[in-house]
Amino acid sequence: MLPEAQPQTTVPERDFGHGGTLVLEGDEEHDKPATYAILYGDEDTPEGWLRGGEALSAVWVGAVEQSLTVLPLSAAVEVAQTRMILRQLLANLGEPFLVLRLGVGRDDEADIPHTARLPESDTIDVL
Repeated sequence: MLPEAQPQTTVPERDFGHGGTLVLEGDEEHDKPATYAILYGDEDTPEGWLRGGEALSAVWVGAVEQSLTVLPLSAAVEVAQTRMILRQLLANLGEPFLVLRLGVGRDDEADIPHTARLPESDTIDVL
């Protein structure tokens, strides 16, 4: 079950140039509302990873439609020992591809400045 509001957390987030309120130390309750999922597949092959990427895309679109946030955490599957632990958490049902941290979007998102973008004319060539 996802929390009703964005929880304070000790898990670092990216700062996009606005003053943050991220708490890195202190209250041990901060991480309790976090919801984590493991994206996994049947096989550790290029085709399996492609299907995993397609599944991530579907999860992400579904999350956005529900005003949820997704933070992919790939480091856990990049290290053999933690990947083995994730496989055990899955009861050996499959190969872990990615850990996802799921959350609730911020109420003040309208106040967050967007990152700078180039105009289309500078990035798209029409043939």
